[in-house]
Formats: sequence, C-alpha cells, structure tokens
Amino acid sequence: MCFEILGFDVLIDKNGAPWLLEVNHAPSFNCDTALDASVKQMLLQDTFRLLNVTLSDKQHILKMI
Repeated sequence: MCFEILGFDVLIDKNGAPWLLEVNHAPSFNCDTALDASVKQMLLQDTFRLLNVTLSDKQHILKMI
C-alpha cells in the first residue's frame, strides 16, 4: 500500500472564486491551534478510512518498525 497526502493552498477572492496558489508534496502536520489539530485529525481519519486500513494492518506495520 502506498499513498501520498498533498497540501493545497487556495485563496478565495472577494467574489468567492478559488485560486490555487501552490501544491505541497510534504505538507506540515504540526498543529498551531485547536482548529488546526481538529482539521488535520479528520483528514488523517478520512485518509485511513478511504484506504480501508484495519487494526491488524496497523499492528503488522508497527511490528515492522
């Protein structure tokens, strides 16, 4: 299993139109605020749910480390 999480920086102008500023291949997962932590936690949960990662998969990976 292999995947990558990309970070998209988007600016919303006064008319509500989105403008893509950049795409980060290695976005930061440091959390500066409670909202930041909540958004990143939900992102990771959704990512693992989409990948269908099971508890046994996690345990297997942790044994390899």
